[in-house]
Amino acid sequence: MIRLGEAVKITKISRSTLTRAIQAGKLSAQRDAAGNFLVDPAELARVFSDAPGWSATARRGETSSQTDAPPILSLQLELAGARAVLLQLETRIADLREDRDSWKAQAERLALPAPAAIGFLARLFGRAA
Repeated sequence: MIRLGEAVKITKISRSTLTRAIQAGKLSAQRDAAGNFLVDPAELARVFSDAPGWSATARRGETSSQTDAPPILSLQLELAGARAVLLQLETRIADLREDRDSWKAQAERLALPAPAAIGFLARLFGRAA
């Protein structure tokens, strides 16, 4: 999932157009904890691949030598999606490490020393070993 700002950069479509598409239900999106929209790159390609702002060469994944066409759109979307997944995985790894360290510290605090072994005769006669 990528943020709306990244989607604007990739697709060259205005933020208001993307927001209207989300509100109209044409483009599915989620909100993050801060309330920002998150959009799946595949969803962007599905909805806006035929948009007039994208050239026919960009849709086919080619670049034109006559114009400064943007890099291959599908690769840009795939890269943005991979970056988003990587960020989520890095966040999850950090959370798991925190949990592991917390459980380890708790186990160390709760660990009891082994009781001293007292022999049978010492217990019988009331002597400590």
